[in-house]
Amino acid sequence: MHLTELDIIRYAEALTERRTEALPASVLDHCEECLECKREVLQLASVIREIDKKTAASKKVAGQIFPAKSYVAYFKAASVVILLFLPLYLIFSSINALSGTGKTGQFAVKNGSGTSTGVGSDRSNGKQHLISSGKVHEYSVYDPLPQYEPLCGEVYRSENAEIISPVNGIVSDGRIKFRAKFSNSGSRFLKVYNNRDILVYSVTLDTTEFETSKDFQKGLFYWKIETERDLIYLGKFTVR
Repeated sequence: MHLTELDIIRYAEALTERRTEALPASVLDHCEECLECKREVLQLASVIREIDKKTAASKKVAGQIFPAKSYVAYFKAASVVILLFLPLYLIFSSINALSGTGKTGQFAVKNGSGTSTGVGSDRSNGKQHLISSGKVHEYSVYDPLPQYEPLCGEVYRSENAEIISPVNGIVSDGRIKFRAKFSNSGSRFLKVYNNRDILVYSVTLDTTEFETSKDFQKGLFYWKIETERDLIYLGKFTVR
């Protein structure tokens, strides 16, 4: 069971106005345990802040002050429209990432007819080059993911989980040791994503205590421990 669209809108508005204490306890408790709902709230709150900034800038340029009631009505209407189209945007973004431009290890190849689409990496300076439609776009392998950053370093499921290693935010020279303990048995999964939200490592955990190590290339990475349905922990580490 997830929050209703109205609850998500109210929560996002409360975040932007710094008045979350007025929200029902059931809504706050649910977002602490449900990563999907918390992510939607944070994304909508980010969009609302951008709308506020653009609206304020427009008022300053025009020298006009809109009536408060009209502004609130416009603000809520815009929030509803954004919330309705946000799932479609996320779906298309995921499809696009999996269909070519987001695949790890894919490099640009030049030939007689032009340049193919792909991703290349430069280990010397931590930069990657995305080539699309003949144009080269450079981005850093250390750029953070906004949808993950607010969630890092917390245990989200109500079970007793002790995350031992790696420490959230650690900087390493390449080899990362993963270690954790759980109060009960059951199937869990360790997954590591790069800063383009692409899965680069995955392993199944079937014991109450595990330890494993893995070498990673340079970049910023996010790692999760989760079950089939719930997120238990989300952390990050950097390889220099």
